[in-house]
Amino acid sequence: LTNLDSFVFDLHSSTTTGKSFTTAMVMTLWGFAGLGSEIFISSKMTPNGFEIKLDTLNNIPLVIEDTAALSPKQKAAFQEFVMDAANGRGKTRATKALGLQRQRTWRTVIIITSEGAIDNNYTTGGSRARVLKFLSTEKFPLWDKMGDIAEVMEHNYGYGGCDMILALQELGEPEIKRLIDEFNKKLREKIKKSGKNKQDRQIISAALMMTADYIAEKYLFKDGILLDIDDVIDMLDDANKINQAARVYDEMVGKIFANPSHIEGLAKDTENIRDPFWGVYERDKNTMGFLPDAWHQILRDADMDEAQFILYLRQQGLLIADTGSNQTKTR
Repeated sequence: LTNLDSFVFDLHSSTTTGKSFTTAMVMTLWGFAGLGSEIFISSKMTPNGFEIKLDTLNNIPLVIEDTAALSPKQKAAFQEFVMDAANGRGKTRATKALGLQRQRTWRTVIIITSEGAIDNNYTTGGSRARVLKFLSTEKFPLWDKMGDIAEVMEHNYGYGGCDMILALQELGEPEIKRLIDEFNKKLREKIKKSGKNKQDRQIISAALMMTADYIAEKYLFKDGILLDIDDVIDMLDDANKINQAARVYDEMVGKIFANPSHIEGLAKDTENIRDPFWGVYERDKNTMGFLPDAWHQILRDADMDEAQFILYLRQQGLLIADTGSNQTKTR
């Protein structure tokens, strides 16, 4: 209806707080969420398997359970999946006859449960921008009645999704888009008044989420409980955190002060400077002059394009060019 991009919602908290049970309960609105469910699946699936699953479900939400079970290598690969999942299309593949297969597409929300924020080690801002995160700090409120609730869920599911579709049909595309625009404006006005700078793509995803919440309350639950706009804004990342260059700069500053023995001006004396030598820190000017090898290594480790990083430093007034030479110092 809206033609907006998909996004990932990450519900994360420490273990045994009821994340899995909560998401399973929510997914019974759309279908069976028990063992063998097609909409509540393990994170241990191949990229091709995820594509087929999303393509089949198309607009129906999908829960991917417990990414903490993934190995470091699998977690790195999962970052690419987040990008593809939010973009709403799979890889382009050739047929044996050298034609092209139908590209798999979808428009949905992918809900992920994890013990830590799923994007903690993501190296690209694009991946981070596609994830809304909520840190759950409390246990499931009906912990002692989970067995009774599970029994009801086991035999009653899918009705809420049917009612939601009927509500969407009654509202119609123009009204739904109007609601999204309204929540988008409310979020931006609130963010502007607070003096915060939030990531634009995430604001759009949040507006879509608040629209769905509004429709569900009005047509399904009718309990007067709606998402609080301040809580939603707290789910959004600061724009600087999403910006890869800004993040790499912060990490670079941290590395400078965490490795004083490699830097003249931070080491206790020149005799205590260890290899590899990084460069010179000028304490009175609060500047750091890097040797090319050290500079390039830090950027390689962060998977950061040098030209893009230099452009960011210039724009922020953080780069000092030595007279008659290339830029070598950063504030």
